[in-house]
Amino acid sequence: MPKTRESGGRNICLIRLSAIGDVVHTVAVVRALQTAYPGARLTWIVGRVEAEIAALVPDIEVVAVDKRRPLAELRRLRREWADRRFDALLLLQTALRANLFALAVRAPLRVGFDRERAQELHGCFINRRIPSAPPPGEHVLDGLLRFPIALGASVGPLRWDLRLPAADQAWAADLLPPGPPVIALSPCASHALRDWPVERFVAVRDFARQRGWRVVMCGGRSSREEEAAARLRAPDDAGVIDVVGQTTLPQLAAVFARCAALVSPDSGPVHLAAAVGLPVVALFAVSNLQRTGPYLDRRWSVDRRDAAARALLGRPASALGWRERVAHPAAMTFIEVEAVEERL
Repeated sequence: MPKTRESGGRNICLIRLSAIGDVVHTVAVVRALQTAYPGARLTWIVGRVEAEIAALVPDIEVVAVDKRRPLAELRRLRREWADRRFDALLLLQTALRANLFALAVRAPLRVGFDRERAQELHGCFINRRIPSAPPPGEHVLDGLLRFPIALGASVGPLRWDLRLPAADQAWAADLLPPGPPVIALSPCASHALRDWPVERFVAVRDFARQRGWRVVMCGGRSSREEEAAARLRAPDDAGVIDVVGQTTLPQLAAVFARCAALVSPDSGPVHLAAAVGLPVVALFAVSNLQRTGPYLDRRWSVDRRDAAARALLGRPASALGWRERVAHPAAMTFIEVEAVEERL
């Protein structure tokens, strides 16, 4: 890659600490940079858990930090990078703790978000802004792709190409050997407001089992996810595999690579599954599907944000802000079991 004013040079630092879905989106940004500038050295500052995803991208330097101790980690990085210089910083997150890590990066070009999306003093850490989103708004990933464009890169067809470790693929193959189709169920989002009622997941589980399909339940280690898994386990456990709280992110990606579909509310697993090419029945009524849904293929998604907004807020979804949620505990009940089953 020739060093030009617009390319930002050969040494580029990216900061995106979290969350899982946004980190998966950032993989596409990294891949776009690798395609545009094959010789560039890319360094990614990322949270320790999310670093499991970043590590699946070859030929980059992954710097994992403890998000719970941002000041201590910032001091560590400033010591370690006292003599290090970058040509460009891409500050792909506006949260204050992400902004603070920008203090460890010495770079003449510091690209950040437009004023509409910036928050928590973001503008103090950058000297160039990406353009504002066209009305009414754009997908989160489209916003992130404006960062390589700001360096002069042309963004072509997106790719993730996650390099799953052989050991994780072998583990998933033992868990899900060849046989009937496997439907993955991920019942919980990061916030309970976006969860679909567990009893409706039970109905989808039974629908799949009646057709002879296998079911794998996945999720994290929170008490809410464990409680949902306990309710989802079949009485006889036949055809139901439970890996809730038992997988690393690469293992979960390897599981998704062996499934036929994922059913999930708006959550990180939606984007991880999409990154490995799995069709996703994404369940949306609180969030805006066009903003945070599966990026490449939303045809299997169930979108009831408009129905929920009309019934619960007294106005259509078109009258809501692009980022506005239907913040009502009944919103997800507008997603019918039959609508999900029709997509399987």
